[in-house]
Amino acid sequence: MVGIDDGDHGQDRTQHLHAATGPRWGVPPLPFQLSDPSAHELDETPYRVAPLSYAGTTISDPRCPGQSATNPSIRSGVITVVLGLAAAVLYGVGDFAGGIGARKVTAVTVLLLSYPVGAVLMAAMLPFFGGGLDGRSLGYGAAGGLAGLIGVVVLYGLMTVAPINIVSPVSAVLAAIVPVAAGVLLGERPQVAAWVGIVLGLGAVVLVSRTTDAHPHGRIPPRIIALACVSGVGFGLYFVALARAGDGTGLWPLVVSRVSSALLIVPIAKLRGGFTLVRERRLLGVIVLAGACDALANMCFLLASREGLLSIASVLTSLYPATTVLLAVVLLHEHVSRIQQVGLGLAGAAIVLITA
Repeated sequence: MVGIDDGDHGQDRTQHLHAATGPRWGVPPLPFQLSDPSAHELDETPYRVAPLSYAGTTISDPRCPGQSATNPSIRSGVITVVLGLAAAVLYGVGDFAGGIGARKVTAVTVLLLSYPVGAVLMAAMLPFFGGGLDGRSLGYGAAGGLAGLIGVVVLYGLMTVAPINIVSPVSAVLAAIVPVAAGVLLGERPQVAAWVGIVLGLGAVVLVSRTTDAHPHGRIPPRIIALACVSGVGFGLYFVALARAGDGTGLWPLVVSRVSSALLIVPIAKLRGGFTLVRERRLLGVIVLAGACDALANMCFLLASREGLLSIASVLTSLYPATTVLLAVVLLHEHVSRIQQVGLGLAGAAIVLITA
């Protein structure tokens, strides 16, 4: 037995085993003498195993708690995609609810009531995300609120004088292009597959946003197209402002932007007669839903832009017209044109390429 000294017989046994474990047998010598009383005290120094790598993903050994099981860049990319798509869904639901509410009252009235809802919701969620308010988040938040308000007011104004299937795609495309351009200027360098996905995503925004219009509209004046571009630039600058507000500020940029928009919409509502008392509970519920979804969508986009590239987060978020179209088909039984079907297919392809 190991560790028991039985005299000469034990020494002979030790020599025999050392001979058996020598170079002749290809086995390294034993690290201790069998007759040594401390033979059973093995070296318990922890060892490390080099992590394996497959397809760019680090696979950790369970005995190496210090090694990460997933490549941080892959994890960050997945989170960006999930949050960007969540923002697209929420924006789509919010726009759909806001459009339903605008059929009963004016669009300015909907904004007058929905902006405070978003501000209260974001303020209530501040403790869960930490961060603090500083000069940078205050400035970018206020600027973002102004830019977003301009985008909404101009777009809703155009929808009363021009076909939606013209002004909506122009505005949505600009809302995606501006953050992409800003991201590249700020040093972002997406992969080739992501660039292809971005291009397809922009095309999907154009196709999905197109709606049928049975009324002849003739030639669209250049002024209408220019104003649609202004609306899209406003939305795009809002995205950029949120992304530049700082990573350590929590949800403060959203609270500031919502409060700014809620204050700025008041004089606009006064000029346009938007102070209307809404008595119908169902309509109030729809307006509250619109404000809540819009605020939550802003939160998802803000977190997505912090986790990954602004260019990718903005394009994914700009796929929100797909949600609006699907809701119109399911709830309002509207027909989806072939062009919109192609746009939905391009949106799926864009998501796959961006996440590759």
